[in-house]
Amino acid sequence: MLREHFHEKANSTSRRGFLKSTMLVSGGLVVAFCLPAGVRRAFAQETKFAVIPPNAFVQIAPDNSVTILLKHSEMGQGVWTSLPMVLAEELDCDWSRVRAEHAPAAPAYAHTAFGMQMLGSIFGGMLGTWLISKGRSVHFSRKFSLALCAVCTIPLVFVGLIPSMWPAILVVGFAMAAMQGSSANSYSVTTDLYPKRAIASMVGLGTAAGAIGSMTFAEFAGWYLQRTGGDYTLLFILAGCGFPLAFVALHLFIPKWEPVQLK
Repeated sequence: MLREHFHEKANSTSRRGFLKSTMLVSGGLVVAFCLPAGVRRAFAQETKFAVIPPNAFVQIAPDNSVTILLKHSEMGQGVWTSLPMVLAEELDCDWSRVRAEHAPAAPAYAHTAFGMQMLGSIFGGMLGTWLISKGRSVHFSRKFSLALCAVCTIPLVFVGLIPSMWPAILVVGFAMAAMQGSSANSYSVTTDLYPKRAIASMVGLGTAAGAIGSMTFAEFAGWYLQRTGGDYTLLFILAGCGFPLAFVALHLFIPKWEPVQLK
């Protein structure tokens, strides 16, 4: 499945055309995603619902109401707004008839990469503290942890060359774990370097910069995918280079990890 995402070029059928031409079942449009066979069979055995639910994330009822089931929490990244907007645009449907709901707890919403990401956040954050407890300096401990996590994201560059799904998922999951480990260590920058009266301001400035960067990259990614017909190769290359370049910038701007004296 991932191979199609990474290598498939534009063809005569657009994404919107594909969605519009998907099969009609009991008056409801079924948007096809890949689910485990056991989940598909379980849905196939259920016949008493008015909404046909062979899909875990999108349900379109006979009255043309559209429900998107989201398994992610809204923490300021706009997922509960942006994904319904994208869905409404792709289906060319009335925005007022699109609603978002929390996905229930079910195996269909579990993902190997996100489990790896959680472990990376835990162990990546523990690494710096463990090094400090062993007598290493704060400067060494923080920068070693950040550098190690940055290096571990580099394999993302080669994801587009991986021909099968599970190796690609494991590489992406490993890189996601490293990214979360890097984030866990990045949180210590303000508390390590700035006095208490400046922490809130520095966090606000960093968050604003991150939001602007993410919005800019999202716009670029959408433009690039439209131009290339869904070729993710360059995006994975940029993702694999982003954290190492960020660490180099941090090292240049903060050559010595020591508290800043504000007047």
